[in-house]
Amino acid sequence: MQCANCGNTLYIGQRFCRSCGAATGQYDEENLPTQKMPEDGSEVSSSEGWPHSPQGGWQTNTAPAGRPNTTPVYPNQPYYDSQLQPQYPAGVYPQKSSRSPWGWILAFLGIGLFAAIFLAALIFSKINSNQRAPRSFMPPPTVPSPGESAFSDDAAIVTGDSTTYSQSFPLDSDGSFSLTGLSGPISVEGWDEDTAEVTVIKRGGSARDRKATQVFFANEALTPDRNKLSLRIGGGVSSRVDVEFQVKLPHDIKFVTVSSSNATLKVHGINGRVSLSTSNGSIELSGDVTEADVKTTNGSIKAVLSGDGVEGPMSFQAVNGSVSLELGPDFNGNLDAVADIGSINIDGELPLTIEKRIVGQRASGKIGEGGEALTVRSKTGSIKIRKPAAE
Repeated sequence: MQCANCGNTLYIGQRFCRSCGAATGQYDEENLPTQKMPEDGSEVSSSEGWPHSPQGGWQTNTAPAGRPNTTPVYPNQPYYDSQLQPQYPAGVYPQKSSRSPWGWILAFLGIGLFAAIFLAALIFSKINSNQRAPRSFMPPPTVPSPGESAFSDDAAIVTGDSTTYSQSFPLDSDGSFSLTGLSGPISVEGWDEDTAEVTVIKRGGSARDRKATQVFFANEALTPDRNKLSLRIGGGVSSRVDVEFQVKLPHDIKFVTVSSSNATLKVHGINGRVSLSTSNGSIELSGDVTEADVKTTNGSIKAVLSGDGVEGPMSFQAVNGSVSLELGPDFNGNLDAVADIGSINIDGELPLTIEKRIVGQRASGKIGEGGEALTVRSKTGSIKIRKPAAE
C-alpha cells in the first residue's frame, strides 16, 4: 500500500504518512485496532506490516520505508518482566572504628586552661583597679582645725596664673614635720638651720579658685625642746589648681611625714625617720635615713641610703612601678625583695640568693652584717639593688 500524496510505502494501521504527514485514510475512527505481538518472539511476515530483523525478534528501526534505517537507541533486550527485580551487589561499608578518648580529654584540658587564664586575668585586673587610685579626691575640711592658721594673701605674690607664699617657722632638730598635699609636686630638702622655710606655689585656675584653695599650717611646741610643724591643703579646693610645696628642714629632724594624692615626692638630705606615700607619682629619697616607710601606687621609687645610722625597719613598696635602691658601703640589714611580675637585679658586693618563680622573682639574704628588715615589693615592675664595695 502506498501514500497517495508522496508514494511512500505505508503499513497497516498507519493514519498518517511518515514521509509527508498526509492522512492515509485507512481509518476514520479514533480508536485504532491493536495488533498483539507474538509472545514467543517469532517473526511476523512483512505482509502483516510488522518489520523484523534478520537476527530474530522485533526490528527497532522506525524509519519510513525507502529511507535509511535509524540507529537503534537500545540494543536487543529481553522483554521487561515486572516480576524480575534488578540485582544490586550488597553494599560493603567499612566498620566504624572506635574513637579514641584522647580527643575529648585534650579538648577539656584546653577549655580548663583557657578558663584558668581568663580567671587569673580577671582577678589581676580587679586587684589593679582596686589599688589604682583615681585622680579625683574628697576635699579636705574647709575650715582650719584647732591651732591651725591659713597663709595670708596679704603677703602673697601674684603673677599671671600663680600665687606664691613664703614663710619661716621655728623647728628644732628633735622636732617633726608633716605635710598633706593633693595635687602638685612636693620637695623637701635638709639644711643646717634650726628653722623650716616653706614656699607654697598655687598654679592654674582663676584668681578666685586659687584664693579658695587654702593652705593651713600649725607650728606648736610639743615639749620645751621639741616642736612640730604641719601643713595641709584645705578650703574650697578646686581641681583646676595645683599646689606645689618647697620645704627646707633641719638635716637631723627626727620624723618627716609626707603624703599626697597626685604628686611626685622628693626628699633629700634628711637623716631621720621618714614616711612617704603618694597615689599617682614617683618618689625620690636620699640621706642617712634611720627608718623608712615608702609607698606609691602608680609610680617608681628611687632611694639612696647611706645606712650609717639605721635604727628601724625599711620598707619600699610600688604597685605599678619599679624600685631602685642604692645602699651605702656600711649599710647592714636583712633583705626580703619580691617582684610579683618583674625581675630582680642585684649589683655589687651582695651575696644574695635570687629565686626565679614561674612568674616573678624573689631575693633574700643578709646585707653586710645583717640587722633591721629591708622589705622591697613591686607588683608589676622590676627591683634593682646596688651596694658598692667598702673602701
